[in-house]
Amino acid sequence: MITGLLYALIWLLISALFPGGMGMMGMPLEEGMMGMPLMEEAGENPAAEAKTRVADAIFLYDQQGRDAAIARYNDQASTDGPWYVFIIDENGIVAASAPRPDNVGQAVDELPGLIGEDGHNYGTDIANAPESGDWVKYTYRNPDTGEDETKHSWVMRHDGLVFGSGWYEGPDASAAYTRAFVAEAVRRYDALGQDAVVDYYNTQDSVYEEWYVFVIDDDDGIVSHATRPERIGLTFDQLEDSNGYNYGADFADTDEYGQWVSYMYRNPFTGMEEQKHSWVVRRDNLIIGSGWYER
Repeated sequence: MITGLLYALIWLLISALFPGGMGMMGMPLEEGMMGMPLMEEAGENPAAEAKTRVADAIFLYDQQGRDAAIARYNDQASTDGPWYVFIIDENGIVAASAPRPDNVGQAVDELPGLIGEDGHNYGTDIANAPESGDWVKYTYRNPDTGEDETKHSWVMRHDGLVFGSGWYEGPDASAAYTRAFVAEAVRRYDALGQDAVVDYYNTQDSVYEEWYVFVIDDDDGIVSHATRPERIGLTFDQLEDSNGYNYGADFADTDEYGQWVSYMYRNPFTGMEEQKHSWVVRRDNLIIGSGWYER
């Protein structure tokens, strides 16, 4: 009861300090987070879920100690489909990995699955995680599907150990992440207004790998496009893909509930033209959208 009242009082204080609204993990909407755009609460998108699982693991470590944390995350009961937490000790040795117990006791920078085709050692990147946290992207086996898939792991050093958890790319995860990306942009618009949104989504700070938000004004055309600023000013009727499909017309017809629009487009992360699935939402005179690419 006391704890609940304390949290309520803290939340009221935070709300008074930041009346413009809050982003993920209680940060003001004006700020970014660990080099990534702000997201909705954990559970609504995979990146937030990964960060939350790492935060929960660190909390368990602080409350119950090292042995309890390692035991917990070596227990299959701690896994949930593709989700699990791994722990690396001070010497770069895997201390906990419930879905891959054969990894425990091995040096993370010597695990075959963490060495890319180009020879880059992603295990080293994980072992060198900073206290502020970082994202590491690599190909790894998804325990839920048994397939090697692109994984995005959030890794954070705490008290000498590295705690990590990650999400795997796939239609469901990518679509959820995209919708959360757009939802955060809409929240930013509601809290800070049009000028702030247009300015922010023309910066590279708003881009995460292939994800970026584009903003289209009914009268002025594209007003935000961080990855391809040369497209600023293009109107709905000028938005056609390589097959001649005018996806701009579908953008223009979008309402406040949002819709998916699919078309061919160049992926800024790979440089290749790929099938893009964009989630677009109307807010007043603006269309706010983002998309994921099908490879």
